[in-house]
Amino acid sequence: RRAGAAPSRFTLGHDMALLFSLAVPTAFAFHAHQVGRTSHTVAIAPRATPPPSMLVETDKHNWCEDVEGCGQLTVVFFYAPWCRNCKAVRPRLERLEREYAGRATFLQCNFKAEPALCYEQRVFSFPTVHFYLPRIGRVSRAVLTGKDAVPKVRERLGRFLGGSRQLRLLQSLTAEAVRPVVQYKALVEALEALAAMAHEPKEADATAFGQGVSPKKESARLRGLVQGDELRLAGLEAIFAQLDADADGRLRLADLERVVAAVRAGDGDAAAGEAPLLERLRGVPGLDGPVGVDQATFVSLMVDKAVQDFAQGDRALMPVFEALDADGDGTVAQAQLLSTIERFCAAMPEAEGCEVDHRPLRLAQAFNAFANDAKLLDYQRFVEMVSGREGGGEECEVGAPRRAAASTYLEEEAERSGERECFGEGVDDQGEDDPSCDAWFFGEDPTEEKMQRTASPEKVAALKAAGEAAIARRKQMEEVRARLKGALPQQR
Repeated sequence: RRAGAAPSRFTLGHDMALLFSLAVPTAFAFHAHQVGRTSHTVAIAPRATPPPSMLVETDKHNWCEDVEGCGQLTVVFFYAPWCRNCKAVRPRLERLEREYAGRATFLQCNFKAEPALCYEQRVFSFPTVHFYLPRIGRVSRAVLTGKDAVPKVRERLGRFLGGSRQLRLLQSLTAEAVRPVVQYKALVEALEALAAMAHEPKEADATAFGQGVSPKKESARLRGLVQGDELRLAGLEAIFAQLDADADGRLRLADLERVVAAVRAGDGDAAAGEAPLLERLRGVPGLDGPVGVDQATFVSLMVDKAVQDFAQGDRALMPVFEALDADGDGTVAQAQLLSTIERFCAAMPEAEGCEVDHRPLRLAQAFNAFANDAKLLDYQRFVEMVSGREGGGEECEVGAPRRAAASTYLEEEAERSGERECFGEGVDDQGEDDPSCDAWFFGEDPTEEKMQRTASPEKVAALKAAGEAAIARRKQMEEVRARLKGALPQQR
C-alpha cells in the first residue's frame, strides 16, 4: 500500500494472524476453551511439607551420652548426604523406629559432618547400621540396601531384644573375656603387614573408595585421621614392643619366629595359593639381617595397612579368621578357638588378656554369645565378636550437656538438593539396588568434579543458532505489535 494510506482490511488481518501465530499457543487455547463457561475458583492445596526425620542426629560431642550412656539397645544409621541408597533406607528405618519405640533407640550420623567419628567406629561403606548394647559396645553391624534393610535390621533386633538367648549371654559378657582374641587379632595383622613388605605395594583399586573418587586423595585424608589418633598410635607402639623380644628397638626374623608359632592354628597359611607366613617373612629384605625394622617404620607400615583395611571393607579381617579356621571350612568351632588361644597365651603369657582369671571359661561364654544356631562362628559373627573392641577413641563422660545438632532437617534437605546423590542411577535395569551408590568417601564431596561437562563444538553451534533464531523471532513480534498499534484508533 501507498505511504500514508490507511491499512486495508487484508493487511490488518494478516498482521493479526501473524501475531497470534507467534504467540504462545497454550495461552490462546486455554482462553478459547474457557469462552462460554461459567468461571469458578478452584482451591489448590499447598504442597505437603515432607515430615521431618525421626532419627535423632548424633555426633562426636554427643556420642558418649547418646550411645554409651543409653540404657537400651541403640541402632546408629551412618549415611552420607550424596548416597542415594541412604535416602531409600531412611524411611524404612523410621518405620522400624516407630515399631520398636521404647525398646530400642535409633540415631543417625552424617559422615560429611563427622568423618573422624565414622573412622573411629570403623564404618566402611554407606548406608551402614551398627548395634550397641550398654556396657558391651557394638555387637553387630550391617550394610544395607533399600531391598534388604528391613529384614536385616529386624533379624538383629530379634537377636538383641526381649528375652532372647543371645541377649542373656551378651549381658553376662565382660570386655576381658574377648581381650585375648582381640590381642591375637592385632598380632596376626602386624605379621601380615610385615610379610606384605616382601612384595611391591599394590596400587589402590580405582573404585576402592567409591565410583569416581581418587584413591590417592582419599587415602591421604584417611591416613591423616589415623595418624591423628593418639590412642591408636600408642597401641601400635605396644604391639611393636611385644614383637621385639630382645627389646633392642628393631624387629628381626628371630623376634618374629616365636610369634608366628604362637598365632598359627595350623602348619601354614590357610589362604590358598600363599606360602606359609614364616616363608613370606623370610622374603622381606632386611628382616634376616642386622638392620631389621625400627619402630617408626613399623608404625608407618601399620598406618598404611589401616588405610588398606578401609578400602577392603568387610574383608579386612579375613586373614585373621583364616588363621583360626585351620580346616578351612569357613567356620570356627569352640574347641578350635579355645585351643588356639590357649596355645597363644602359653607361648606369649605377657600378651594383653592372657592374664585374665578363668580365661577358658570366660572365652567359652563369649563364644556362645556370638555363635550362630549351629554353635559355630562364621566370618560375620567373628567380626561382630572382635571388631570395635580395640580400645581406641576417647574416654566417655556420660552426663555431659548435650550439644544441639549441627544441622536441622531443612538445612540437610537443602544440602542434598545441591549435590548429586549418587554416581549411578540407584537401581539397575532389573530394578535391583545399584551397588555403585554405596560408597565410602573421605573429605569433601567429590561430586563437584563430576558435575563439569564439556560440550562438543557441534552442540555449541546448534545452541547458538537456536538463540539467534529466538532473537529474530522476538524482533519480528515487536515489529508486528508496532504496526498493529499504529493501525488501531487512538483513545482520547
